[in-house]
Amino acid sequence: MRFGSFLANSHLSLIKIVDIIYWWTVDTPNHVVQLQLGIDDKTTTDWLNFLRDVCSADLLANPIRLGGPGHTVAIDESVVARRQRGNQQERAVNQQCVFGGVDLGTKDFFIELVPRVEMQRH
Repeated sequence: MRFGSFLANSHLSLIKIVDIIYWWTVDTPNHVVQLQLGIDDKTTTDWLNFLRDVCSADLLANPIRLGGPGHTVAIDESVVARRQRGNQQERAVNQQCVFGGVDLGTKDFFIELVPRVEMQRH
């Protein structure tokens, strides 16, 4: 079952791999995944990053095409931020601009991170 797949070089049991995939899909924090599965921080971080990489590679290789005759596509941009652990309300948070679109008929969608651009002062 592992041969020729992204599971080929893993030393974890298939049950733990399926559990990691489940916890990742429901956006579970790393420390909770560690506690649930009894694995160390490095293994947890490596697997969760690996799953993101696998999905990102697939999305890049198979881009979603939206719209066409008779379709309505809604697009928008936004800034998302995530407060870091221990951060107080008045402290700055990491922000990321995102751009996305959805075909209102099919519900197909995309979301793209907008690269950060440093402003230069003249």
